[in-house]
Amino acid sequence: MAAGNGGALKHPARQSGEDSQDWCEAAGGSFIDLVIEGIFGVQIGLDGKVQVNSRLLPFDRTATLTDLMVGGKAHQVSLEGLRKRGNSLGKQNSGQKG
Repeated sequence: MAAGNGGALKHPARQSGEDSQDWCEAAGGSFIDLVIEGIFGVQIGLDGKVQVNSRLLPFDRTATLTDLMVGGKAHQVSLEGLRKRGNSLGKQNSGQKG
């Protein structure tokens, strides 16, 4: 498969009927990593420990990542660092007893 006009080949030729979106869907996960790890600076250890070395300052000092689920617990990440949220396993915490 030769690339046209000296450009790089972007993906192999597809057969008729193949899902042409699979490469795009797989690449979406790379962008999530870029945002969570690269910009928000979140690192999750093999032991489940969450550490943040924020790189938000050059991007948006008011940005907040909410409900980042790690080990069944929700976290909030901002320029100030990591904060555990009251929600666990995605359930809403109304603050009411009973």
